[in-house]
Amino acid sequence: MAYVMNLLEAKGISKCFGGVQALHNVSLAVEPASIVGLIGPNGAGKTTFFNVLTGVYRPDEGTLTFAGQPLPAGQPHRIARAGLVRTFQNIRVFPQM
Repeated sequence: MAYVMNLLEAKGISKCFGGVQALHNVSLAVEPASIVGLIGPNGAGKTTFFNVLTGVYRPDEGTLTFAGQPLPAGQPHRIARAGLVRTFQNIRVFPQM
């Protein structure tokens, strides 16, 4: 079986805000052409994790790679240029509806 390089990898990601540990040693691997969901209760760290992945926040610990290249932590414009972007949930796509 051939080795498949992960498209996105997060290894040992941790993030604190003051005394609040929002993420602790989170790891994730996403293979090319896969669909992955991230679920959890309010306050579980989902948004914080996406903010770290997209460079809005710098992780306190851990590494991020996309397509085999390290992601520049805390630099959303460079991460977007590398091809990793996000969109936000918008319930009212059409204002008149």
